[in-house]
Amino acid sequence: MSYLEDNSRALFPCIFQVMYGICDGGSCPPFASGILLGQGRIKGATKQGRVWMIPLYKGMPVVIAGRRGPKGTWYKRPRQVETCVVINRRTIASNAKNNQNEPPIVVKQGKQSHQCHQLDIKGPCRLVYTPYSPGPCNARLWIEAAAHVPMVRRSF
Repeated sequence: MSYLEDNSRALFPCIFQVMYGICDGGSCPPFASGILLGQGRIKGATKQGRVWMIPLYKGMPVVIAGRRGPKGTWYKRPRQVETCVVINRRTIASNAKNNQNEPPIVVKQGKQSHQCHQLDIKGPCRLVYTPYSPGPCNARLWIEAAAHVPMVRRSF
């Protein structure tokens, strides 16, 4: 178990942005500004002087759920669905006909779908062709990769 120090009540309200890279765009997470700490909802957090010591489990603090309001959107488990990469023939034909530059590569990761011009697959993958029935991503020819394989998408 490692500890995370919260100096957010000191001189710098967004110390996490500098120290840990947690903040996006200058806004601190709720536990950094003391909201969840003040409510006692960070498991195992203790205050030593002006510094909060926050225990980390697998790199993240454990937040106790509140009684009212919306559920937290903390991402708890990794995606298990395989990634499908499909080439959209209609987009290629439309680009050639109308002299456009729309991205023809479609990357389907679970419920999300991303379009790009160039895709780098940084791990094992396979090319699948089923001529008589469409596959899980409604295509007859697609590239399939495991959920943990990183992919770098580029659009231009």
